[in-house]
Amino acid sequence: MICSTNEMSFAIPANAVMYVNNGWMREDVSLVRNGKTVLIHNIENPEGDMFIWQDQATQGIEEPPQYKVSQAAINADNANIIGWSYTCVPLWFPDTSLFTVPSEVVFELTGISQ
Repeated sequence: MICSTNEMSFAIPANAVMYVNNGWMREDVSLVRNGKTVLIHNIENPEGDMFIWQDQATQGIEEPPQYKVSQAAINADNANIIGWSYTCVPLWFPDTSLFTVPSEVVFELTGISQ
């Protein structure tokens, strides 16, 4: 499933695309901060671990399970994930490479508990 949104995040306009397939979720968010476009990515594996990084970053954040977004939680018309409303298309040809955590980014585990 592929979903998209145009929302305000902390009063900053943001565009996001979310991909969901077999328990995996990826979200690519583009927002403008101080006149510059910032691209933020996150991948959540089926266990709920989330990996977050920005383009051209060498470090990212790994968070233990918190939200566990699943395909079952998203219907064919729309989704409301963590306060954002998405419009979804249920059929797409999944590209499994979208769900690969980048090897060039070092992820630091946060102290957020379940």
